[in-house]
Amino acid sequence: MDVLTFKYKLTDAKGNFIESAEQEATKGSNKILKGLEKALCEMQIGESKKVPLKAIEGFGEYSSDLVFEVDKDKLGHALKEGDSVALRVNGGKKIEAKIVDFKDRVAILDGNHPLAGMDLVFDVTLLDKKTASQAESE
Repeated sequence: MDVLTFKYKLTDAKGNFIESAEQEATKGSNKILKGLEKALCEMQIGESKKVPLKAIEGFGEYSSDLVFEVDKDKLGHALKEGDSVALRVNGGKKIEAKIVDFKDRVAILDGNHPLAGMDLVFDVTLLDKKTASQAESE
């Protein structure tokens, strides 16, 4: 397995800045998006490229099924719009959801990833590529 070290600037399809960072990830570890990983594996150290990803290749399409109501009393106190909460749903599966609104005695929660439904562009530079055994020995 390769260990990939790269830096990126992430924008939406219109060029609006989202974030930038430097990251290290092991190929196949599901720590980076598959389309981005594929592009990185094809690059040479020091090479830069733009990697466009459709929403479905990124964080998925926005799903209205992941917007739901929860009784405010079940969430605890002092929560406000924009806060994230961890919940167990459907047989104990843990999800994180963002509070998007309050109505009467319920909170409206959105379990979509913040970048769901967005086409994205990674402006990425491959900084290093090592086999996992090389990375472990350093």
